[in-house]
Amino acid sequence: MASTDPALEAAMSLAARRHDIPEPLSEIYIAWNLCFRAYCDRYDRPWPNHRVVPDFVTYLRDKTTVTRDELVHAVDAVIFGLEETTGLAGPLKTALRARVLSDVPSPKAHKEDEGEDEQAFPQQGAALTRVMVAMDQEAFSGGFSSRFRN
Repeated sequence: MASTDPALEAAMSLAARRHDIPEPLSEIYIAWNLCFRAYCDRYDRPWPNHRVVPDFVTYLRDKTTVTRDELVHAVDAVIFGLEETTGLAGPLKTALRARVLSDVPSPKAHKEDEGEDEQAFPQQGAALTRVMVAMDQEAFSGGFSSRFRN
C-alpha cells in the first residue's frame, strides 16, 4: 500500500507492534487512518482532531456502503490512531466512540471483548475499497484512491 503520510504510517505501525496488534489488523488500522486523513484534507477539516470523527462517520454512513460492523472497525481504527497521534485517552476516547456510534443502527451487539475474526480482514479491505471508490466518484478526478495504489 502506498502511503499518503509516511510519518502516520510509521507511527501507526510502531504503535500496533507496541500493543501486539496482528499485522493484518495493523494494516487495516493504517488504511482507515489514511482514509480519515484524506477525508480531512479533502473537506478542509483539521487533522488530527477527534472532533472531526463524527463528520467522518456521517460521511461513511451517508456517502458509502459500509456496514455497521465495518463502521465500528473504522471508528475503532481512527480512535486508535488519534490515541497514538494526539494522546486521546480514557473517558474522552470512550465517550467519543459511544457518541459516534450511538445513532448507527445495530442489528446485533458489537462484542468488543472478542478477538478479531480473521474473516473481518477481507471484509475491511472491501469496505476500504468502497470508501475510496465513493471518494473518487465524488471528486471526478480519481486522485484519492491512486494514492493507495502500489
